[in-house]
Amino acid sequence: MPRKKRDERLNITINESLKRQFDVICALKGLSMSDGAQQAITDWVKKNATEQLLEAIENIPTDESESPAPEPSTRGKGKGKG
Repeated sequence: MPRKKRDERLNITINESLKRQFDVICALKGLSMSDGAQQAITDWVKKNATEQLLEAIENIPTDESESPAPEPSTRGKGKGKG
């Protein structure tokens, strides 16, 4: 069964003036600060990550109870010991 996506909290420390500017601009655009921050982070990730990196990150298990998908078997494919 696919893993259910969930929202997580992120606490950051920023300059007081920048926070005030961000708060006002979000309000003027009708956004919560969380929505504005999510948009900004999404844009930053798209600008700074390759598709291969994003795909690799998506395949990382999120907790110890999840294990990566098993690798395909090479048995009977003519490779390896046999």
